[in-house]
Amino acid sequence: MTNTLKLRGLIIFCFIFCSIYSCRKGDKKGYSVVEGFKIDTIKINFDLETALESEVIDSSVKIVYLKSDSIPVFSVDKLVFSNQSFFISDNFGDRIFCFDLDGQMKFFIEKPGYGPEEYIEIDDIGVNFINKTLEVLDTRRQRIVQYDLSTGAFVSAKSYDFFTKSFSPIGNGGRLFHNSTIPNGQFNGDNYNNSVVYITDSLNNLLKTHFPQSEKSLDKIRLVTKNNIFRSYENLNLNYVPLYSSTIYNLHTENFNLKPHYYLDFGPRNLNDNILKSFNGPMIKFHQYIIESGLVYSVSDFYETRTTVYFTFYMSGEFYQTVYDKDSKKSLTYRHLIRDKGSFRMRPSGVFKDNFVTILSEERILNLVNFFESKFSEKELEELADYQLFKETKDKNISENPVLIFTRYKSID
Repeated sequence: MTNTLKLRGLIIFCFIFCSIYSCRKGDKKGYSVVEGFKIDTIKINFDLETALESEVIDSSVKIVYLKSDSIPVFSVDKLVFSNQSFFISDNFGDRIFCFDLDGQMKFFIEKPGYGPEEYIEIDDIGVNFINKTLEVLDTRRQRIVQYDLSTGAFVSAKSYDFFTKSFSPIGNGGRLFHNSTIPNGQFNGDNYNNSVVYITDSLNNLLKTHFPQSEKSLDKIRLVTKNNIFRSYENLNLNYVPLYSSTIYNLHTENFNLKPHYYLDFGPRNLNDNILKSFNGPMIKFHQYIIESGLVYSVSDFYETRTTVYFTFYMSGEFYQTVYDKDSKKSLTYRHLIRDKGSFRMRPSGVFKDNFVTILSEERILNLVNFFESKFSEKELEELADYQLFKETKDKNISENPVLIFTRYKSID
């Protein structure tokens, strides 16, 4: 009996060890079948000591300083790209800036108000490549306001009859809307099936709904922020990240379906559907439970280029980031800030072609430089690529505007 128990204990130990080992090292040819689709699995590597900034950032870094004449950029709430320009929504200033790729301002849109060409709030922005317009989501008036991509002149306004807090234009000239706080089945009858995602045509007529929710699960959905929709390289790819899900979805514009694109394998740290469905307490208790259990939640900031995937997540109350090499199918995961190693990851706000684009405010850059200089000797600073980058940015930024940093990741062998 004693030998049998020992043998059983050994088998259990080996199973747990292998599970954790495979989670950390990843599977070079990892695939998963989700909803009938065979998709790539990104196995998350929790070996935090290997993923320092200087080891994963390519040396081809481009810094773009924003030149907006005498009109300051107070905040950057959303960054979107067209082919030769980028747009920044500044909600504090109630305006939208258009810059060329060298950071020179081309024009700005500042039309807060109740007029036919105006918006009350800038809740979200997006580039409609079919209509060649910049679109502004104004949820107070339930409208999409369109402005010309080249001049900023008013084009038209399109109303919608549902609640949303974020959207993205799609390939048919229509839009993908994300319902973040109010169950639309209660708000506007049953046409929207209490769904989280709506696909519309160019006039905002409903074409499809995705992710229908029960009233119970909608209590959790209400806490979603608007950071769920992410455009990828050259604006050809639209990824959607559901709350409390390890599956990343991609929009197929030929039939407007959201299909599984990647599966994120956190191993025993995955927050599975059974936990989500069976929990009956209030949301604050649910969050407390998943934090204390060491489970991964709130996957966000999912950006993708031709070679690399970047995303963030929270686990045990801490913020993590993962870089995934699509060729080698290997990943590196690390905390947002490892102070004793001096590792600061610049959190991207968008992608343009093969570059991840990070926006840093003047205050943030100054804080980073001061932190490095207070923790490291002059000799050590000379060897820290992160510090050299931030120091150069600080010295060359002659305005109070934020700066854009275009970076690429090295391959992960």
